[in-house]
Amino acid sequence: MVAKVHRQLVEAYSRRGTVALDALRDDGYIIQALSHHLIGSGQLDSLRRLLMNPGWLEAKLHAYGVGAVVRDFRRFLQEAESEEEALDVKLLLQAFQLSLGAAMEHPNARMLREQMLARLMAVAAGGRLKEWFAEQTSKCAAESMLAANSRLLHLMPRSPSLAQAGGVQRMTLRGHVGPIPRVAIAPNCCEVVTISEDGLAQVWDMNIGDCVMHLARNAPLTSVGITPDSSAAVVAAADGTAAVWNLSTGQVTHNFKGHTGRINCLAIDKQGIRVITGSEDHTGRVWNLQNGECEAVLQGHGGASGLVGSVLDVCVCADGTLAVTVSDDFSGRVWDLDEDGEQLHVLEGHGGWVTSAAFVGTSHRVVTTSHDATARIWDALRGRCLFVLTGHSGRLNRVSVDPGGSWAITASDDHTARVWDCETGELKLALYGHTAHVTDSAITRDGRKAITVSGDGTCAIWDMDTGEREALLEGHTGEVSAVALTQRGRFAVTAGEDFTARVWDLAAAAERTQPAPTHGGKVSALQSLPDGQLVVSAGDDGRVLLWDPVEGVCLKQLDGHRVGIRFMRVSAEGDCVLTGSGDRQINHWNWSAYSAAASVVGVRRSLERREVMLHTLTTGGSGGGQNFCIRANTAGAGGGGACIIAGNTANIAPACSTGSQLFSTGGTATTAGVATNVDGGDRSNRSSEEDPMAALAALKPPGTGDNVNAAAAPVITPSGSEQRAAIRQRLQSSTADSPCSTLSPHGGTLKTCKSLLEVVSALHHDPLRASMPAQQGSRVKHMAFDASCRTAAILLFDSTVSVWDVVSGKCTAQLIRRGERDATRTHSGGVNAVYLTRDGLTAVTISKDNTARVWDVAAATTRLVVDGHTDGLVAADISGDEQLLATAAYDKTVRVTRLTNGSPVAVLDHPQPPTVVCFSPNSRWMAVGLEDHTVVVWDLVNRCCLPSLDAHKAPLAVLTWSSDSRFLLTAGQDCTLRLWRSEDCRQQAFFMGDAAITAACFAGNPVSDIVVAGDSAGTVHFLDFAEELQGWST
Repeated sequence: MVAKVHRQLVEAYSRRGTVALDALRDDGYIIQALSHHLIGSGQLDSLRRLLMNPGWLEAKLHAYGVGAVVRDFRRFLQEAESEEEALDVKLLLQAFQLSLGAAMEHPNARMLREQMLARLMAVAAGGRLKEWFAEQTSKCAAESMLAANSRLLHLMPRSPSLAQAGGVQRMTLRGHVGPIPRVAIAPNCCEVVTISEDGLAQVWDMNIGDCVMHLARNAPLTSVGITPDSSAAVVAAADGTAAVWNLSTGQVTHNFKGHTGRINCLAIDKQGIRVITGSEDHTGRVWNLQNGECEAVLQGHGGASGLVGSVLDVCVCADGTLAVTVSDDFSGRVWDLDEDGEQLHVLEGHGGWVTSAAFVGTSHRVVTTSHDATARIWDALRGRCLFVLTGHSGRLNRVSVDPGGSWAITASDDHTARVWDCETGELKLALYGHTAHVTDSAITRDGRKAITVSGDGTCAIWDMDTGEREALLEGHTGEVSAVALTQRGRFAVTAGEDFTARVWDLAAAAERTQPAPTHGGKVSALQSLPDGQLVVSAGDDGRVLLWDPVEGVCLKQLDGHRVGIRFMRVSAEGDCVLTGSGDRQINHWNWSAYSAAASVVGVRRSLERREVMLHTLTTGGSGGGQNFCIRANTAGAGGGGACIIAGNTANIAPACSTGSQLFSTGGTATTAGVATNVDGGDRSNRSSEEDPMAALAALKPPGTGDNVNAAAAPVITPSGSEQRAAIRQRLQSSTADSPCSTLSPHGGTLKTCKSLLEVVSALHHDPLRASMPAQQGSRVKHMAFDASCRTAAILLFDSTVSVWDVVSGKCTAQLIRRGERDATRTHSGGVNAVYLTRDGLTAVTISKDNTARVWDVAAATTRLVVDGHTDGLVAADISGDEQLLATAAYDKTVRVTRLTNGSPVAVLDHPQPPTVVCFSPNSRWMAVGLEDHTVVVWDLVNRCCLPSLDAHKAPLAVLTWSSDSRFLLTAGQDCTLRLWRSEDCRQQAFFMGDAAITAACFAGNPVSDIVVAGDSAGTVHFLDFAEELQGWST
């Protein structure tokens, strides 16, 4: 009877099936409760289809929040009849949760489908969700082409470069705007509490991945703990206060005031009765969690001198009777909590700051760590040292003990962690592998795994039996400061200086496949070779990687520098690349053999693309995509990467949305120019997933001139098959004109050819031709290279500027010598940067003395001085025709000067100080990045300022133009890359990654249809920006 009522209700809303479930009108109830009624009526397959519809998920997400969507997933998973049936939905849920941060950052942009597809590439390449992935990719491509001139597009990566569903990383918790020093997991494993230097504490639902409440304080937060019953959290702040926060109501129940200095640490007893705080005022305080009163003040650290004595850590024994505080006075102290905080013992013996303490299991033994590179195990009840744990060669930062009290793990500045037997004090394991100091660690309850986090931005999972590293978890882009484990040890949550916390599935680590090649630090430089068929990246790890941008595959990995590479230049001919590092080393690379191989493969790819577009038009519509072709190769082998033909070779699968109004409220919804009646009258049963292919025939390629009105969208005529046939005819005619038109027809199987990776693998050619070795002395501040990659200008931090012949390794000119400050000949202040013209005969230097100087390199003399600024210069650029020089200064101005004679052209005022300036290749436009993250574009021909670009929320790292000057690319620390049309400054497309974007360029041949982005985690993304997505001029 109940099932019948559920079914009747669903039928009433869907008008007995004439209205698709994903197109139901939202009356405030049915969308929220639809999954409940579908399960109640036995329509589990219908719910599954909804959960596999990214457009419906995105609409519900923005209408009712994360929790409502996740509940739908969990309802299905609880009722799923088989594990096989549930697995696909679990993967979709993981992709959804990984995409949440990006989707919630951009609520007005339709992007969830693209984000989910990008995070399911590895899954689809492995065979799961293959047909669904192909169908969604096909629709995504078609809808994006239709919407290229009407809405903002989200670009799709060509390879699985974003965090993948089914992998170790499950969620990224974004929301803080400052470093996160500590994280805590509630014992019920339902909530995670993060605290930040931004003064916010945030509670996250572990199942949903959403922030469910936050607490704002007036000072940076320093420590956090959660009561044993998971009912409340205690957060401490740098202003000496702490607060008890009810996790059910979000109310602050008690404020602890009494400390006169920063609170560094806190500990809650296992009975949930007391919390002990430790402060820089040299005291600890015992607070009652029930009434908020201070029961005792623990005084003694620092002694009479008062110079040291800050309490750095505190711990409480299992029975709640003893507390131990440790301090920078080289000691620990034991306190009796049942006797009003009476001091029982002073634990002396360390020869440095005592930084951390932890009780061992249910005993009264306590482990302390120190900057003297040792740890000690004490009998706290008697105040005796039982064991001294030696072996580290650097300061110890923290100690963690497993819940059973068998093992202690110490984290050190010597880049290692060590595991100790708490019963005997013997060393069990030494964990090697991090490349920076280890900041924190934890051991699972069963004692089988350990996890360490480090200043190198990584987390490592270790086998406690063998000491072998099972997995290296990468994703944070700065120091990882803390880690916490769930009760069963299935999940770990890490907190980082990159303002994020991340949730990791330790069980999935054992099944993790070999990751694709990445840099070991941030990507510092990215450039494509002039023909656009190869891309070179350089990183903080000192390595140079050669990439195939079409497949998104790494072709070659080369170690050439001992320190991070900061500067790179590709020669105008494209056969040479120069890379420079901070130690003055310059390497000369020759890629001519690889360019030749890329040219051969590129001809075949151009034909393949036409074939796949035909294939997409044939199968991407109402046919459901069952015959859609996926070519899946594992990263680094064969064809390289998870290459989905529709999204990669076809080059037509960037971001898109469903293009329809999913939850209608009455009236008329306009979809890509199609008016659809959505009121109470006659309705169509077409859903939000309807075939977009029929509209494609109305489109003309960019530049044809027929479609000049951006507002006039294509009109869908009754016969979509006729229009698809028209497009196929145009494509077939272009293919027939090709000299290599021997490929199979679009209806057949594509001809198998060797990938570029296979071709390059057969080359036995060392591209490193010459190297200027590293030099001792002042380090490099800036470098510049000429267009032929034969000349380098080097600026050191001591403001010396020299010009070198890279081939011979000889210094050809010394423009500024060390200590030289003669204002008649050179700068009178520090030099900030140096630039070279293409021929290497002219150099430009900018200085803190408010001037720029143009130098004759051969004569090593100043040709002219650019003055007029009233503050130090920070950036400059030379126009593509080398007629103009733009200089930017802290005085909020950019001055444009003729490079030949120094005559002023314009003085451009800005609301904020500029940080970077960049001419377009055709010298018509100039982009200026400001300190407030906005970009101002100046039209130098019409002498006007275009609308400012203010979409970024964090400092900019990239400002560059496409080779045809049609698009400006901006990217920065907000993990977002954006593409703007130069003619009107309209944002055409964007991409949001998992880490800050640090470098970017355009690639592709014969047109720039690929955007390449490198991030601070070392990953390189290859994003589709096909001609069909670039819109056309109005």
